[in-house]
Amino acid sequence: MIPSVDLLEPRRRWLMRWVGAATLICAVHIGGGSLAMLYGLEEFVEELRGAIVVDIAPVATTLETEVADVPPGELSEAREATQ
Repeated sequence: MIPSVDLLEPRRRWLMRWVGAATLICAVHIGGGSLAMLYGLEEFVEELRGAIVVDIAPVATTLETEVADVPPGELSEAREATQ
């Protein structure tokens, strides 16, 4: 098909074709999803065993320590030795 043929098609026909295609695709998706939910749910209901429970151990953390704003050097080393 040559590109100039697209220019000869009326805008209304082009718009109706795309609206019709979109409507058809939406109807197929909604219908397929409805059928899957209606008939496919029975298989999953039989497989359900109950709630899943996960036990989580407490997190081991250290106590908050005091941070000194002392630059490294002799004074900071002396302070660490007294503690």
